[in-house]
Amino acid sequence: MNQLQLRSEVKAATQNWVASIMQQYGVPAYIMEEALQSVQLNLKDMITQELIAEIQAEQAPTQEEGKEEDDGTQSDN
Repeated sequence: MNQLQLRSEVKAATQNWVASIMQQYGVPAYIMEEALQSVQLNLKDMITQELIAEIQAEQAPTQEEGKEEDDGTQSDN
């Protein structure tokens, strides 16, 4: 499944879930909006953490290569 299809399916499932919760529990739109905004802020924090982890993972091999050159353990010259 490509990213566009995944995004579309997740969006549709989320819209259905929100509508179902609102109907099942009689939740007014303004309360649901507030709840979703709170969840969205949490997701933004998770995105930031994922990006930091990804950047650190990408930098780790580069830093190791630099260490080897500094230590003289690499003999390409």
